Amino acid sequence: MFVAARLSDYLLTQLRVALAREHTLLSVPTWAELEGVVRDRPVDVVVLEPVPVTTDDLAPFLSLLRTHPAVPVIVYTSITPAAMRVTVELAQRGVHRVVFRGIDDAPTSIRAIMQDLSDAGWRSALWPWVAARLARGPGGLERAVGELFQAPHRFADVNDLAAAAGLTRRTLERWLTRLGVSSAKLLLVSARVERAHSLMRSSSADIATVAQRLGYHSPRLFARQVLLATGRPPTALRRGLTSDELTSRLVALLDREQPLEAVARPEAAFATS
Repeated sequence: MFVAARLSDYLLTQLRVALAREHTLLSVPTWAELEGVVRDRPVDVVVLEPVPVTTDDLAPFLSLLRTHPAVPVIVYTSITPAAMRVTVELAQRGVHRVVFRGIDDAPTSIRAIMQDLSDAGWRSALWPWVAARLARGPGGLERAVGELFQAPHRFADVNDLAAAAGLTRRTLERWLTRLGVSSAKLLLVSARVERAHSLMRSSSADIATVAQRLGYHSPRLFARQVLLATGRPPTALRRGLTSDELTSRLVALLDREQPLEAVARPEAAFATS
């Protein structure tokens, strides 16, 4: 999870403790820089403190909410008269959640809030097709692949997916074959490439940043998988490849009953780590 924050030192320290080393926290020193960070990075959640801004000076907040409505925004604040006046105003303008210092900001609580908001903001267009195939299989398999399409960066490889499904890797592959899905590796690649398309369309983040966000150790591997999955380079994810076109391409990649002839599919080329 990539979190951008504009907070006082104390609240920033609290947030850093909550996120630990599993997530990336970027402290933004000025309001003027915040919108640029959201525009240029694949930000999952923005955390803001509503002081010293007053209700008469909400332009930075409102601009962020207006220009990036899909990015969840959390107000993290102390309970003071000045802060509460601004918080009430922001709650009416589209802020997704308010967290109060000393009340509901325990590390596990605030981390869960941010993770829920981050995951809820993403909707896979490919998932309904995948879910329809998996509906006839074990419930654990459908749940695990659903988690994959919600947050692909959490799965480093096929072994992670098999473990989440409560299956051995061999049994996982056997079930996918029976259900008409090409392979677990191609599921991993498809989930990552679809999420990359969304990240690159919603920000100007470069390829290396997006690759890192999705768990790739190398931008080169990311580029190779995008090319093999879509027939185009990663730059096409930002322009020239619509969501409908990408979904159709990935369905063809995953559909064992209708093999994709336009793209060579050597499994070794789809290694995910």
